Amino acid sequence: MTTEHISKELFKTILQDSEVTKPNCLELLQGLYSFNNHEASATDLAELLGYKDKIVVNSIIGKFGKRVEDKYGVQGEAYYDIFFNGHWEEAFYIWELKPELIKAMEELSLNKIPQKKETTNTFLFIWNSKPESWDDYENCIKDFKLSNVFNTSWRCNTKNIKSGDRAFLIKVGSYPKGIIASGVTKTSSIKYEKENGNTAYYVELEFDVFFDYKKEKILELETLKTGELAKQNWTPQLSGISVRPELVNELEKIWSDFLTTQGVQQKSLTLTNSEVQQAFIEGTAKEVILTRYERDPNARNACIKHYGYSCSVCSFDFEKQYGEIGKNFIHVHHLTEISSIGESYEIDPIKDLRPVCPNCHAMIHRKKPLLSIEELKRQIQ
Repeated sequence: MTTEHISKELFKTILQDSEVTKPNCLELLQGLYSFNNHEASATDLAELLGYKDKIVVNSIIGKFGKRVEDKYGVQGEAYYDIFFNGHWEEAFYIWELKPELIKAMEELSLNKIPQKKETTNTFLFIWNSKPESWDDYENCIKDFKLSNVFNTSWRCNTKNIKSGDRAFLIKVGSYPKGIIASGVTKTSSIKYEKENGNTAYYVELEFDVFFDYKKEKILELETLKTGELAKQNWTPQLSGISVRPELVNELEKIWSDFLTTQGVQQKSLTLTNSEVQQAFIEGTAKEVILTRYERDPNARNACIKHYGYSCSVCSFDFEKQYGEIGKNFIHVHHLTEISSIGESYEIDPIKDLRPVCPNCHAMIHRKKPLLSIEELKRQIQ
């Protein structure tokens, strides 16, 4: 029997055969089921299930397929053909559950989505510093100096990035090479179709630290390639490479020490557990994660859930203007200037935060003290 002729009933038999479908095999199928359209790369599956890398996933599928072939006489060009339809996206091979296998899992109630880790991941985004690759770099630096925030879209190599993950921007190519910015992801990986018909991914990033490498010192690669950190590949060819979990704390410590030497401070957010009225507390600096109240994904989500994605000043809606690419995109602004807040401050995301578009956000920060929402509304009217 060839892989194209496996019926739903045979898949049900295979799934219920404990000698063939071991727990880690079922977990892998359930993991793939949990992705959009039931498709993902082996790397994405490995990250979801907590494996070291895709080699483990490939090994599980290979052994699984061999057992199915030996017992049920199924033959294909490769063992994964038994379970998946595959296609290429950029340089990555994407596995997609076969329709009959999906039906079998659902009828047997074996499609339970595995519990994902609540912790955030850390990703590296790469800029190969050729002049033509970022022709408005100096304008971006100027905008950052005015608003202390830099938002941008960046291509990535994985669909497994989620909103609120940690992001570092590394400059490679010409000297100096190293980390020039840090922040968070504002969206999950977004799929789009290129002109040639191929698909790729990008993510919206928000940086709260952004150094001008032409005038300011950056955390250079030589520092990153020392000690335990040398185990990480700091110059990958593609963006969206995850930092090895066991190295994240060391990276944050070195980055924190570097920022201190440059006179830059970041403070983390500590969240209360109240479900009725969430408050967001800023205390003393701990691990370097976020610097701005409005950058916390919980506070941001609470604000947007209440006010929506339209700008509070000019009513601009990115999804209405740009379609799918603009969906769920908006800045969140803190009504009280951060520098005027004391060492510990309780934040109400409904009273203290407002959604604003990037243009209005920048204009609010052009004045000292900051313009209010109503003041800027009057100016544009």
